[in-house]
Amino acid sequence: RLQRLFEHARDGVRYGVYSRFDQREAYRATVTLDRGVGYCVQKAVVLVTLARAAGFPARLTAVDIRNQRAPEYLVQLMGTDRFAFHCYASVHLEGRWVALTPAFDAETCEKHDLPLVTFDGASDALFPETDHEGRPFVTYVARHGEFADLDLERLVAAWEQVYGADRVQ
Repeated sequence: RLQRLFEHARDGVRYGVYSRFDQREAYRATVTLDRGVGYCVQKAVVLVTLARAAGFPARLTAVDIRNQRAPEYLVQLMGTDRFAFHCYASVHLEGRWVALTPAFDAETCEKHDLPLVTFDGASDALFPETDHEGRPFVTYVARHGEFADLDLERLVAAWEQVYGADRVQ
């Protein structure tokens, strides 16, 4: 059941960085599902919400990552390949927490030749350090913690620290 929920959050909502991020409403799972597109935090909220609705304890985990395969236009926009306050879902399954990142959908992975994160129903499903050709992909560089709900003020503060207040505005 959790595997199907993960796949729905991953592929049922396309990955897209151009969506509202500064209003709490933009992070409601129903809003993201209706829109059909979201970035990592919004998609993680969707998975946490679906998991909880199915009876799995779930929370958000916030980390900073470096995406060495990020498109150049995005690196230019942000001023770095560091993605501050990237979120994934942590779901309690059979006595332990599993980490699940539904960020990049299958279509995005195919289009940009990125490794597709899959969940086998038992193990963590996070971005790998290298892609299928051995090129550097994602490095986890900082951990902000686990949250029952999104701490929007902390997210924006982390972004301002990494990207600068002008870029966030």
